[in-house]
Amino acid sequence: VGAGVPVRRFARAAAPAQALAFGTHSSMASLPAMLEAAEVRLGLSRTATGFVLPMLLAVFKYSGPAWFVVVTCFVGRLYDVAIDPARTAAVVVAAVVTSFAIGGVPSGAAVVVAPVLTAAGLPVEAMGLLLAVDPIPNAFRTVANVTGMLAVTVLADLRPRRPAT
Repeated sequence: VGAGVPVRRFARAAAPAQALAFGTHSSMASLPAMLEAAEVRLGLSRTATGFVLPMLLAVFKYSGPAWFVVVTCFVGRLYDVAIDPARTAAVVVAAVVTSFAIGGVPSGAAVVVAPVLTAAGLPVEAMGLLLAVDPIPNAFRTVANVTGMLAVTVLADLRPRRPAT
């Protein structure tokens, strides 16, 4: 909306990349579909798509920190450990910093959750349980990341062009 692209047009353009993200659980596997959505369906410049999308794929996993906080609350409750405000602050800082290490591979966030659990004073052994239940929420996190990457790319292209017909 902020870039002047109608929501319906954006949703239609993003749908193939979102479906691929949901099925593969990998934002990296969704890059070709994101590039097609941005260049062909949304008519964005190659400069925006050739630079912004790969950069976002490397560093922009915005669903990671939110997931880390939810995981911390879940594991804290599971182990009957209260997450007080001081621990919450440490978890938020660790979650943001750790999110830059998430790879674009299936369950990439579940693999790097150990520093966040450590910051909360929780046992790292809980990662085994997280890996067992992660596939379902991971599909939705991956779709959210792909959608966010496309949205930021649209915003980065100051004048989105109509796709060639």
